[in-house]
Amino acid sequence: MKENENDFSPGWKHGAVCTVKGKAEPLDSARNPGQFDYRAYMTDKGIHAQILINDEAALQCEGESWTSHLYDTRKQLKLTVKDRVHPGTYIWMEALIFGDTGLIDASTVEWFRAFNLSHILAISGLHVGLTLGGTYFLLYRTGLATKKQSKLFLLLLLPFYMFISGGAPSVMRAGVMGVLLIFTSSFQKKIPLTDILSFTCLFLLVSSPSYFYHLGFQFSFLVTFSLLLTIPILKQYESKWMQSAVIGMVSQLSLLALQIHYFYEFQPFSLWMNMIAVPYFSFFVIPFLMILFILSLLVPALCSVLSRAFAIVHESVLSFLIALSKYLDYPWVIGELPPIYIVVYICFFLVVMRNWELKKNVKAFTASLAVVFVLVFYSSTPYFSKEGVVTMLDVGQGDSFVIELPYRKGVVMIDAAGPPIFTTNKEKTAKEVILPYLQ
Repeated sequence: MKENENDFSPGWKHGAVCTVKGKAEPLDSARNPGQFDYRAYMTDKGIHAQILINDEAALQCEGESWTSHLYDTRKQLKLTVKDRVHPGTYIWMEALIFGDTGLIDASTVEWFRAFNLSHILAISGLHVGLTLGGTYFLLYRTGLATKKQSKLFLLLLLPFYMFISGGAPSVMRAGVMGVLLIFTSSFQKKIPLTDILSFTCLFLLVSSPSYFYHLGFQFSFLVTFSLLLTIPILKQYESKWMQSAVIGMVSQLSLLALQIHYFYEFQPFSLWMNMIAVPYFSFFVIPFLMILFILSLLVPALCSVLSRAFAIVHESVLSFLIALSKYLDYPWVIGELPPIYIVVYICFFLVVMRNWELKKNVKAFTASLAVVFVLVFYSSTPYFSKEGVVTMLDVGQGDSFVIELPYRKGVVMIDAAGPPIFTTNKEKTAKEVILPYLQ
């Protein structure tokens, strides 16, 4: 499998019919608790096997579909922009405009994930909303177009934006919602936003049922639905900073149970980083990159100068944020949260939000303590277990044992299973097997 679309043969086009000569084999599955299950991941996408070939001659592709021309146009557009902006700036344009984080340093991506900032890198409602709002303001508020003309332009812009940004589930959700909002804004009877969101969810699941297993789909709809129901609470506060804090807290709490279920840990102080990073990216980075994208097509010389300045400023700010986060880096490793705990967590969370909306602050605070107690109780269960556990991990070549003493008096690891001498990735066993199991 190629890691980059540019690695494919130029003769292979989207929609081509291919003849393959090779050996069909099942996909690798997880052999240890916590390990990424590649077979289950691909099964959710409707892929159940792989064909191994010895060379490219065993794969012959002919023809193409009409979408191939669209992909060629997108590829050419990316190359044009890349040639006209500073390399340090293009890395972020590739991520925040074209929807590909492959150029961002792996340690930086991990920092975004660790502090629950991945939603900034994943193009979603934030990016679509800023694009629609900025374009509407430019067209209507400046008098360049009427309200009707501005809406028509946005309807034409949305499909184009969804295409160039890669069409991820979060983008599709925001894009379809944007189209529905524009259409229904002229109706005499106002349609609730939750109904529009529900219809969008149903539409995407009918068109592609595999979206249901996509983490971006689950997180995007869950946090959006939660924020829509939080609007009455937001109206209780006049301060923009308080509203921003409420939005950040609700966004994290609504996803927290699922996040722990999938990733086994979270950063308790990530809310503070969100309150700093989200406004910075929302009101400076993303709008400025949008402007640079347009200038790269219209005024390349000016774009080159501005993109160089952006790269210097952004690198300094990001370095400052990463340095600041070191003082807030206290991850809470909880483990894979079972479904019953997720249900209990959600029930208490709903009680918190309901009482908060009714301004019953004492009851809301009491329920919030119960929310935290669910996580604390699950984290504490090993310390009350009188049984010890011995686990032998499947690390391929070598042995690796993890011994958990009763009442969690100690965890002993025997033979950490160094990497095989023939492997090029010396950290693969630790990152893909041992560390996920320990978490």
